[in-house]
Amino acid sequence: MWYRIVDSVSIILYPGLASSVDAVSALVDCGEELLMVDSGTGLPGSLSTLLRNIIEAGGGARKLRYLINTHSHVNNAGGDYWVREVFRPLIVAHKPDSRAIETGDPVMTASEELGIPFKPVPVGLELGEESWSVPECSDVKVTVLHTPGHTPGSISVYVESARSTVLIVGDALGSLSSRWKSSEDAWWRSLEKIKSLEASVLCTSISCMRDSEAREFLRMVESEGPIWING
Repeated sequence: MWYRIVDSVSIILYPGLASSVDAVSALVDCGEELLMVDSGTGLPGSLSTLLRNIIEAGGGARKLRYLINTHSHVNNAGGDYWVREVFRPLIVAHKPDSRAIETGDPVMTASEELGIPFKPVPVGLELGEESWSVPECSDVKVTVLHTPGHTPGSISVYVESARSTVLIVGDALGSLSSRWKSSEDAWWRSLEKIKSLEASVLCTSISCMRDSEAREFLRMVESEGPIWING
């Protein structure tokens, strides 16, 4: 089951819907076109679920213009190759995570750790700036923000409409590992950037939270600080 979190944003994949390791994937209604954030693991059950939910939540014939990756890990970006083949969006990622997506690097995609193969896919738009505004969205404003720490190229997607704001952060506030070239200093700076936006809905790779729940989550994350899973 997919669900609409606000008028302009639908959640089309999440952990437990098709696979326990799939990350949250969102579909954003830009008016005449659609954009997608993250694509899950690329496992067969996840792909069939995505196909059904993209068509249903997107309303059928509208073009999927962009697939934006919050970072390069396989549970977030593993379905990119398939989405590109079926819907032909422009694949968007921030460097250097973009290079891992293009090469299928088994360490930087975490495919080696998770035991899930990563199929490389060309990145059509490689971001290098601190922010990028999606030009084709007419009904909402969509801004991609560089929020490194978990990985060097981690990004967050901020969707602003007349009624709500949604911030999709992926694993930007997740665990750190030297294998992924994580940075504790960058993680803290990204946390401050995420907090400053005061989004009415906050979506991580695991779930979406509203208002007071989102604020409490951010307080908890700040209190605990970054968690290293290796040195």
